[in-house]
Amino acid sequence: MTAVPPTAGARRATRAIEWFIPTRSPDPVEHLRTQLYVVFSFLVAANGALFGTLHAVHHLPGSSWTVVWVLALICGASLCFPWLLRAGGSLRVLVPAFMVFFEVAVVAVTLFDGGLRSGAVFWLVFLPLVAAFIGGARLGWAIAAVSAIVGASLFGAHMAGWAFSTALTPEKSALHYVLNFVCAVALTGVLAALYEGPMVRHLGAVSDQLEEANDALRSELAERRQAQARAEAASQAKDALLSNMSHEFRTPLTAILGFTDMLVAEVDADQRPFLQAIDRGAQRLLGTLDGVLELSWIASSTDLPCEPVAMGDLARACAATARLEAAGRELSVEVVGDGIARADPRAAGLVLAALVHNAVRFTDRGRIVVTVVQGADEVRVDVADTGIGMPAEFVGVATEPFRQASEGHARTHEGVGLGLTIAQQLTRKMHGRLEIASLEGRGTTVSVCLPAAPVPPPAAESRPRSRVGVA
Repeated sequence: MTAVPPTAGARRATRAIEWFIPTRSPDPVEHLRTQLYVVFSFLVAANGALFGTLHAVHHLPGSSWTVVWVLALICGASLCFPWLLRAGGSLRVLVPAFMVFFEVAVVAVTLFDGGLRSGAVFWLVFLPLVAAFIGGARLGWAIAAVSAIVGASLFGAHMAGWAFSTALTPEKSALHYVLNFVCAVALTGVLAALYEGPMVRHLGAVSDQLEEANDALRSELAERRQAQARAEAASQAKDALLSNMSHEFRTPLTAILGFTDMLVAEVDADQRPFLQAIDRGAQRLLGTLDGVLELSWIASSTDLPCEPVAMGDLARACAATARLEAAGRELSVEVVGDGIARADPRAAGLVLAALVHNAVRFTDRGRIVVTVVQGADEVRVDVADTGIGMPAEFVGVATEPFRQASEGHARTHEGVGLGLTIAQQLTRKMHGRLEIASLEGRGTTVSVCLPAAPVPPPAAESRPRSRVGVA
């Protein structure tokens, strides 16, 4: 359906109305009510001028001019209200004030123009509806209550025989009665038409926006369900792949390592380097496989069951394994201190094993010191080495998967770059944090901070058994 463009006269009238509105409200309903307020003010002024003129023309000689003066006051005051809005008056104050003024003026006209026989009583009927259009439902109900009280009072006065004065003949009074009814209906109809058009358009636009939003939400929900189904299928495929990797790769590698150890003692000395190369390659591949499997285990774990863990014992177990790795080098591995942390035994063992293993890999000579410090709220484990250290720009990305300080053909050390990644993710799973401090050429200190657990009493010194592995 094509909208009918406004005529030139309608555009001019709209510009005239907008001139009285200094600030346009962002709320379209509020702006519409402001426009209706301006229109209503001029319509009331026009009605006051019309009926004031008619009363002056039809006025009986010698009767009171009170009604004429009241109608003149209605006309003049109604013209002032748009200017008050133009001067910056608040619509929330002006609308109730205008309605109360008009209600009082109508009551005055009714009292001096025949009471219930006056045509002004029609304004008492239609004014609540006008107030609801311009000021909202609450104002409409308030004006309706006032009109009901006034109407009931006038009816009671008539029933009591109260004689209301009038300045019109019965014939002229009947004419004014009909004209008041027609004008009241016409004014209310004009406001209703002006209110209905923009309001329907506004509600239609809001309905269209809601429908578009609902369509977008339905589409997004469908896409998310499809993405969830794809993710679940991919997760199942990943689980199957990792399960196959654990079986298909680990079993042959274990056999290769076992047979290599057996053959080293059987072959000649000049052939042993070849078997040792096979052993190193198999160990490296097994370490990579273990790292990938550990990352998958971490990703699938929502939370780790924590219990009191003796971090000093874990550190000493890792140091014993590290001394075997460092055999033949001028490298010492020491453990200092003890502490009871609240952690997962397996995860804590993997973290310390990864950090000590990294320290051994990147330290050719010197010392590695594992320091365990028991604090009131946390247990801190520092793994410090005197190795090659890290460049300053690499420290911030050292925990990213598969990142190494030397990469490509310039690599100086073997490995896939998963040790620090696994250590950080496991530490976070145990509600701890991992910190790295390093100077290139001077060494690295990696600190793990875990929540402290109450120290067990002497009678319960049995410590949880931990299974330690190296990523």
